[in-house]
Amino acid sequence: MRRPNRLLGLSLAVLAAILIGIFAASIQRTSPVLTLSDGSKLKMTTWAQGSQLRIFHGSWWQRIVFQCFGTNLPARLRGNASVFPSLYTNGSLGLVFTHFAEGGPLQDTLNGSAQLTGIGPGGKAVSGQIRGVNFNTANVEGGEKVVAEEILWEFPLLTQKEIRFRLYETNGLSNAVVTNEFLMRNPSR
Repeated sequence: MRRPNRLLGLSLAVLAAILIGIFAASIQRTSPVLTLSDGSKLKMTTWAQGSQLRIFHGSWWQRIVFQCFGTNLPARLRGNASVFPSLYTNGSLGLVFTHFAEGGPLQDTLNGSAQLTGIGPGGKAVSGQIRGVNFNTANVEGGEKVVAEEILWEFPLLTQKEIRFRLYETNGLSNAVVTNEFLMRNPSR
């Protein structure tokens, strides 16, 4: 009688692992990786929508663990969350982009110097509002350096299936120039 119980337990564990893998793959939507003027990269890593934007930080698996178990696990096994009330009365779309450099620390952080604009219905430009910047640091080359920064841009709810975005960077003067234009599937649809 013990053998069927063990087999059932093993089968349930394998099924749970498969379901977690499918869930993780379904929430990991691909987004374009943009190359900025200084060679650093920018990629959308997470999003939220509604009257409160609940943003989960950490690697993709830490965000999943935090959403499933909250703070009931040690900090090294889970990410953390930030909550921002929406600026818009009917809710909003919050997009978190991670700014990073391959193979080392960032030479310069954006720290609010870039602007992301979405093209809404009818071609109307809608500027995202920067709601938060989170710096990830590490001990690199003998000192604490910024290796990535997460930037939360908030938009009014955009309803189209695909959204065209323009990223503006300042060029050291007062001018902002379009450095990237890209089409992205609306993560909230």
